[in-house]
Amino acid sequence: MRRVAYLGPEGTNSHDAALSRYGESALLVPVTDIPTVVASVTARSVDEAIVPIENSTEGSVTVTLDMLIAGDAPRIVGEIVLPIRHQLVARPGTALTDIERVVSLGQPAAQCRTWLREHLPGAQVFPALSTAAAVAA
Repeated sequence: MRRVAYLGPEGTNSHDAALSRYGESALLVPVTDIPTVVASVTARSVDEAIVPIENSTEGSVTVTLDMLIAGDAPRIVGEIVLPIRHQLVARPGTALTDIERVVSLGQPAAQCRTWLREHLPGAQVFPALSTAAAVAA
């Protein structure tokens, strides 16, 4: 069975991309950051990796492109186009006016910058390792 690394944990957009590409035909291996995802292929601990490279709102995912340009990454063998819809998750009964902080991975927070500025102008944005980790925070 193929082993495929992705930017985890389960529930991330990279996990959704891996599921859409492989379903149950591969062992999906969650990894905590993009450089480690790529390094897992180079180290041959997995057969393939799925990493974000571009999105329609914020453009390039620079850490991925930097690795490709530096020659630190394996070759690209395919593309997965995945529609992304971000969700604001809060405890039941929380009103928008109650929200003072938002926890998110940097790229999704940047993709939602305009919405956050318009709807949560006083909220501070704090970093998380992934969108799924942000929900757990």
